[in-house]
Amino acid sequence: LDRHWRNARTAASHNPLIYKARIVGDWRINGTEPPFVWQIGSGTGKA
Repeated sequence: LDRHWRNARTAASHNPLIYKARIVGDWRINGTEPPFVWQIGSGTGKA
């Protein structure tokens, strides 16, 4: 459970409020769709 909360906190801190505000503002003013991201990082390599 501790690892889950550490990962959640890290994920939240890597998407600061200023970026969220910019994405929402771009959507409201320009109609640009927000990026759709399911995970952090790139999963192109084989595990």
